[in-house]
Amino acid sequence: MKILITGGTGFIGRRLVAQLQVQHEVVVLTRQGSRAYELLGHDVTLLDNLDRLDHLNDVDIVINLAGEPIANGRWSESRKQLLCNSRWLLTEQLVDLVKLSSTPPRLLLNASAIGCPGPRPSAGMAARGMSPWTSAATIPTTSSPTASASGGSSWPCRPAAPIPGSA
Repeated sequence: MKILITGGTGFIGRRLVAQLQVQHEVVVLTRQGSRAYELLGHDVTLLDNLDRLDHLNDVDIVINLAGEPIANGRWSESRKQLLCNSRWLLTEQLVDLVKLSSTPPRLLLNASAIGCPGPRPSAGMAARGMSPWTSAATIPTTSSPTASASGGSSWPCRPAAPIPGSA
């Protein structure tokens, strides 16, 4: 299978790539090509930008782990927004590519450490921050199924622009 992984050089991504590349063709979206080869080896294919793609017809599974690292700096309001946008905007790009595919990937898996999705009275800002991200990953049922997983900290996230389908 051909698997596209975003965030493949991160804490979870590195371990996942190591396991998957044994039996699968792994493509890693990364901004740091030489560092990615140092961390992952040369058995992976690197992609530096999703804008190079017109669709995801040749991809079987997309695993979206990307996002600005949450432990790199104080969580000012601008940093919180950067953390949110780094997840939402990439997720929207991936969903757009899935929608443009005549044979879309079988699965789009989103995972993030920025909060817990879904409304819960005690969840506070985490649930509100994850709602736009979960909405961004929604694909019509005629396309690929999606799955979202998250956990961790909370803060008030606001999308840079309205996300289609969000209330």
